[in-house]
Amino acid sequence: KSEIYQGVATLYAKNEKYDTALTFANKANELSSTTERQFLIAKIYYLNGQSDLAIIKMNNILRQGFKN
Repeated sequence: KSEIYQGVATLYAKNEKYDTALTFANKANELSSTTERQFLIAKIYYLNGQSDLAIIKMNNILRQGFKN
């Protein structure tokens, strides 16, 4: 189920619907947190012009270490 949310988030991000993409990416990450999903959230923040939140998310990923 988390994979579906992640896929939908990716599609919305590609269509520049960043708020909706973020909602789906966060849901995917809540169901099953992975580095890939956290990176997707950071990327959406960046694409949406929220570089400060993207930097915070990336720093959190680095502090936590990488996990599948």
